[in-house]
Amino acid sequence: PTTFLEKSDNRLYFPVNFRYSFGKDYFDFWSSDGTTSGTNFMNSICFPTYAFPTFEKYKNNFYLNFNNSNPPEIWHSAGTTNTTYKILESISGKNLFNMVEFNDKGYFAITTNNYGTELWETDGTISGTKLTAEIRPGQPNSQINNLMNFDDKIVMSGTDGNGIAL
Repeated sequence: PTTFLEKSDNRLYFPVNFRYSFGKDYFDFWSSDGTTSGTNFMNSICFPTYAFPTFEKYKNNFYLNFNNSNPPEIWHSAGTTNTTYKILESISGKNLFNMVEFNDKGYFAITTNNYGTELWETDGTISGTKLTAEIRPGQPNSQINNLMNFDDKIVMSGTDGNGIAL
């Protein structure tokens, strides 16, 4: 059964055929323009049990975020089989927060065991997904929230340990 849909441009993106096999959960990821000939299989995705994805979008790409997994997994897709792949799984943590576009990259906050909640960026590739800034060094949480692109700048709330500020 389909449990979520996401629209990007003139296409719908959705999972079907949830199944459990050899201790892992899977679903097939599809896109459609609403016609039979325009409905395409993109990838079969293995995901941690009970870690259903949410969508984050920027540019003409979108990201499936498996928040409940440890480590978290983030998948990139531009709507084709060749552009649907995992870009982040090597950190230990959870909770990706809203992604915003800025200077041709997607910026997001994610909570990791090594850094707490900090600012990360992606250009949509595995090598281009990295920690942007450690606002509050070490494990303490920077509490980054409310990311937005405002007046050609990234604006967010967070703390460096001296109280919440923009």
